[in-house]
Amino acid sequence: MRKKKSKAKSRTFVIYAFTSSVGVALAFAVYFWWSNISREFASVLQPHAIAAKCGFVMKDVVVFGRFRTNSDDVLAAVGVTAGQSIFLCNLKEIQQRLLKLAWVREASVRRSISGELYIFITEREPIAIYHSGQKFYLVDKNGSLMDTRIEPCFRGLPILSGANAEKAACGILQKLHAYKLVRANISAMQLVQERRWNLKLNNGVEVKLPAQNVDRALRVLEKLIRDGQASSGDIRVIDLRFGSKLILKYSDSGKAYLNALKKTKSV
Repeated sequence: MRKKKSKAKSRTFVIYAFTSSVGVALAFAVYFWWSNISREFASVLQPHAIAAKCGFVMKDVVVFGRFRTNSDDVLAAVGVTAGQSIFLCNLKEIQQRLLKLAWVREASVRRSISGELYIFITEREPIAIYHSGQKFYLVDKNGSLMDTRIEPCFRGLPILSGANAEKAACGILQKLHAYKLVRANISAMQLVQERRWNLKLNNGVEVKLPAQNVDRALRVLEKLIRDGQASSGDIRVIDLRFGSKLILKYSDSGKAYLNALKKTKSV
């Protein structure tokens, strides 16, 4: 009797183990099957996928205010592709990428449910060229350097030098708007000890401006240029740093001429 009972128990245990293993295997199979179905089903139900299915897709990128910014650089910064959901575009990220372009000062991005992405750009306005070491940079109105190619149309801008000259350039150039003859005759500007400017005229004459009362010095310089006194080839330096006192430094030939003129008058 004991042998029959033990055989029955072992047979029951084998059946139980077999059915359990089959059940576990079926459970794993159902789980993996349902997981794949769920992922596919979930991808179809994603809001962006639904939006694309409903026709809210990217069709065109429209850019306003672009004159010197390369169009390929703008499209690369936008980073969208035709046919994707219009709602996939992260407008803030696109704006930040646009602001990294050399010519872009301000940028805003808007989208339309009809499928257009509108880009509004305000470009930088160069006012001078900054010379540092072996490199030249365009300088915008905010005193920022632009690491971009200097096109021929900008080569008439004054060349700046000196520490932080690019930051101080806007102030002196605004003053020069009132002195058109001076502004038209300047080829270069040097900021000295971050306090005052030396100007280089087109004829090579160096003009030393004071740290204070710059307008008075510019009025004197304007008159010298108008009267032709600053265009003499013998003058090398016009020093306006000492208020009403005007100091002129001549070339060697100019000094010889003045000395000879003095001797003639003394006779």
